[in-house]
Amino acid sequence: MIRTACTATFAATFALAVAGAAAQQSPQWLQNAQATAQAQLEDTQGKDAGTVTFGQFHGTVVLRGELRGLPPGWHAIHVHETGACTPDFEAAGDHFNPAGARHGMDEAPPHAGDLPNIFAAEDGTARFEFVTRQFALGAPATAAAAQGSGQATPAASTPPSLFDGDGAAIVVHEKADDYRTDPSGESGGRIACGVIERS
Repeated sequence: MIRTACTATFAATFALAVAGAAAQQSPQWLQNAQATAQAQLEDTQGKDAGTVTFGQFHGTVVLRGELRGLPPGWHAIHVHETGACTPDFEAAGDHFNPAGARHGMDEAPPHAGDLPNIFAAEDGTARFEFVTRQFALGAPATAAAAQGSGQATPAASTPPSLFDGDGAAIVVHEKADDYRTDPSGESGGRIACGVIERS
């Protein structure tokens, strides 16, 4: 009986230690990332809607999402211009679009925050991975930094950072993006939102 109790205590302690170590380590795919970020999404009722993780590798950002509680079917997902989801999801503003572009896959360039649609299974879950060069996770780049001048103007050759003065959010919409109609692809209402934060 004593041996059993000790064994159980050791097993529980070991499990906690492993869980703690796992919590401190980045997922394998993020090990070599130059910068990372994460958004915890909630639905309109304040329920957990999953996570989107961001990793920057040189000029490319990888987004990996594991969402839940979505209506089955196709949904638009976009990065929006303001890091806020309260008092409601309209607080996230319009699509992240520093260049003032039009929405749509035929545009050159499109909105920096435009992303492919995602598909939710019958159980409401959606898993996806995207790659984009339309934005970055670092400090906003300036031409002054590149040229060594004293004037801080946006650098045209570098993607805009999500971490500008008011941050950014990621928003899931009720319908699919038609990849054409300005300003949001006729994607309907906002059903989940998460503020993008450095991790």
